[in-house]
Amino acid sequence: GGSLLGGNAGSALSGNQQLQVLENANDISLVFTDVAMSGMSSDQLWRKVREQWPEVKILLTSGFSEPHVAERTTGAGAAWLKKPYTASEMTIRIRSLLDRQADRYSNEMSG
Repeated sequence: GGSLLGGNAGSALSGNQQLQVLENANDISLVFTDVAMSGMSSDQLWRKVREQWPEVKILLTSGFSEPHVAERTTGAGAAWLKKPYTASEMTIRIRSLLDRQADRYSNEMSG
């Protein structure tokens, strides 16, 4: 199992700070971030994570953007969670993303 890195508009972690955490950690499996974070756009963060850590999953959230916009931006290895959401909805979405990674890994190992 890996760690979860989270940041949102109300947290102390800007997009740049989230990237710094990723650079210094080797066990982060998923980044959970608000589209409206400080320092950079979620699209910039997504591209940087994809370039440097392609195995890390990304879960975006916002109360403003429409899901089809985020889905077009995120692509594979990422998902969208529209605010407001419950803890169980968040857990299901995170589990779904991480399970996809585990399924692909087990398929590669058995193939």
